[in-house]
Amino acid sequence: MKKVFLLSILSPILLFSESYSLNSMEKKSVSMAKAWMNNNSKIVKQPDGSLAFYYGDNMPSLICKPFNATVIKLEKGERIQNLKSGDPDRWKFDKIDGDRPFVLVKPNKANIMTNLIIFTDRRIYNIKLVSTKASWLPSISFIYGKEQTKKTTLPSIFDSKDKTESSKPTIIKSVSTKKPSIKSTSNYIISSDGIWRPSNVFNKNGKTYINLDTRDNSNLPRLYVINGNSRKTINYHFKNTQLVVDGIIKKAILIKGGLSKTIIHIRRKR
Repeated sequence: MKKVFLLSILSPILLFSESYSLNSMEKKSVSMAKAWMNNNSKIVKQPDGSLAFYYGDNMPSLICKPFNATVIKLEKGERIQNLKSGDPDRWKFDKIDGDRPFVLVKPNKANIMTNLIIFTDRRIYNIKLVSTKASWLPSISFIYGKEQTKKTTLPSIFDSKDKTESSKPTIIKSVSTKKPSIKSTSNYIISSDGIWRPSNVFNKNGKTYINLDTRDNSNLPRLYVINGNSRKTINYHFKNTQLVVDGIIKKAILIKGGLSKTIIHIRRKR
């Protein structure tokens, strides 16, 4: 009886020691995660020299080098709550609190790789860390939600007859209780890989209006225009329940969410 009892305890342990095969749902989730991590999103050089990643677009790669410290600049007013790494023994992290918080990253050897998770009172950052012998990035930062609109208008994506010039991009947050007065029949084809999609997209007076049917501006989708095989940012602002674009877009995408994001394709009818 003792042998049988002992075997009944050890059997589950022996089963878990064998290699595990992912089921179809798990394989799909891994594939989606890889696609997000490796998404080729645009990197912007900031005036202070840091390289800015669009938060939520992908998993940023921070290239480090032994005997050099790299700075991760977070959002002004953000508060760091915790730092966790997959390899705390070979990487050193120091957080600097203040009006704008920073995290200093230093590897103790080359040719190693891990990730760093930064927990703040506003969001969670998951950053890939790579240590090399020669190459490194002095500092990185992030572009968040509404700041993605702060780019120069790209005239090439407009129809020439409808082109609208803008000196500086603006962001308008409205909490008006009135319904939008601008309504029109859609002249765009809208497709989505998820449940959510805008209710209408149309043009009026040289502008493009995208109806989101919500007044909540805390989690707005990110808008990119498609120009050939690349996607670019453009001037737009949020007013009432609509994203308003300063120009007539021909082809664009909306991205809502982070890892489990929904992508909406918008194409103007010919």
